[in-house]
Amino acid sequence: NAMPQWAGSCWYYLRYISPDFDGGPVDPDYEKYWMPVDLYIGGAEHAVLHLLYARFWHKVLFDCGILSTKEPFQ
Repeated sequence: NAMPQWAGSCWYYLRYISPDFDGGPVDPDYEKYWMPVDLYIGGAEHAVLHLLYARFWHKVLFDCGILSTKEPFQ
């Protein structure tokens, strides 16, 4: 309850690739196959901040050793 809603929505692309995985935010095998994202559809007003925040949280998860991909988007 301490984080705003956008903090959770910044890493939804990771859950979409393995929604049934219970061992963390994303199945490591699926992450290696699907990441980084190579197509993003959305208006510029939405994409600018969303991609900025998503990149920040992705790098946090990478630095914590949870993700193996350094960048979330190509």
